[in-house]
Amino acid sequence: MKFHNMTLILYFLALAPIALSAPTPDDHLNATNPHIAKRDGQVLWGGYYGPQPSEIKGSKLNNDWFLCGAASISRIDPNAIKKRFSAFQPESDNANGKIDSVDVEFYNVGASRFQKANSRHSDIKDENSLSGDAWWIGAYELAAQQIGGNEYTSKDGFNKDADADIGLRMLTGLESMTNEPLKGDDEGLWDILKKGKESPICLKRGKQWYGVTGIEGELNDGNAKVTLYDTKKGEYKSYDFDDLDIKYYSKLKGMKSSDAAAGSIEGSTGALADTPAKSHIENRGDHPLWDISPKWQDIKKDEFDNEWFLVAARP
Repeated sequence: MKFHNMTLILYFLALAPIALSAPTPDDHLNATNPHIAKRDGQVLWGGYYGPQPSEIKGSKLNNDWFLCGAASISRIDPNAIKKRFSAFQPESDNANGKIDSVDVEFYNVGASRFQKANSRHSDIKDENSLSGDAWWIGAYELAAQQIGGNEYTSKDGFNKDADADIGLRMLTGLESMTNEPLKGDDEGLWDILKKGKESPICLKRGKQWYGVTGIEGELNDGNAKVTLYDTKKGEYKSYDFDDLDIKYYSKLKGMKSSDAAAGSIEGSTGALADTPAKSHIENRGDHPLWDISPKWQDIKKDEFDNEWFLVAARP
């Protein structure tokens, strides 16, 4: 059966979630909802659509390798973090409709699956991140320690010697990598950093990891700038590319660069959509758009540089 391209595009757009556009506010965990407030009035996050990097500050747990990923992800798509939280309105009349705990989902690297842990606001200590009124990042730290799943994270705390790829794996469930920039290959490094507009990246300068939260200009024009977020101080700082002085960078393996092939999304087996397949959704070569229902296995690592888009769209 012949199938017009425009009809196919419209049909597909109706099914696929556009995760990196502004997500529809979730009344269940929306900072504008009074239920998402601790009993003393602190909100889980201050942004209407979810967490923001500026709400990460002051951790004394030596976990900048973990927080830098949270900062970069929350800048690209707050909903990618927001969807990892769940909570329920207390039934007690004394609760005044406000919550004191949330369930937080993380990827357990050792178990190769996502798990949930409960974080209570009352368990957040001075050593945890707690910037202003928002307490999601403190809850994030508590849940990560409960779930563990790697040698750098346990109930005893965070190991300062970890690289940021461990944090990215915990946050996304995807294979990640840490590399040292190739000396003299400014174009290759800039090509990697530019992907920070759509995919999380962390950079190590000196002894600390920073989250990439902004990319501006072009290397060839001499105006290339990178904005980094300092999770210890709670500050953004813009650097000229030539002044970055990067020791290492961490990113998702599937994020392409000019000198590396795209990685796989091995281990991500969730369906793209719950809509059953239609027998007439075929291209002119009689290849089905998907087999039975859309699956991650149907996605090939070819010319499309959109793995982070697909990860964020994961239900």
